[in-house]
Amino acid sequence: TEASLRPLLTTPLPDYGGRVDVPLGNVSIHVVIPPANELPHTMAGRDFLLLFECLDVSSVIVLWALLLAEQKVLLQARQTHVLTMAAESLCALLFPFSWQHVYIPILPASLL
Repeated sequence: TEASLRPLLTTPLPDYGGRVDVPLGNVSIHVVIPPANELPHTMAGRDFLLLFECLDVSSVIVLWALLLAEQKVLLQARQTHVLTMAAESLCALLFPFSWQHVYIPILPASLL
């Protein structure tokens, strides 16, 4: 009911690096906001904008799902800066998780 969700809707979020417990019935939900220096690095959203200019939404969602499922993903681009931006933006979309496997944003042609 709406009354049982009221604490979730009315509890103020903590500052960066803070934590707050939100009571929901007989459980308590822990909300943690990481310190600002631990948030994923993006160039004020420019990287995400370029990512969505290069790929459509459904492609980004498929790539995101593959990364969350820890599948192998190979990106290809004519320009290395676009390739690096796409790889870094997709990694940032994993937040609060992070990629734990081999990550080579630019593979030399000799290794193809």
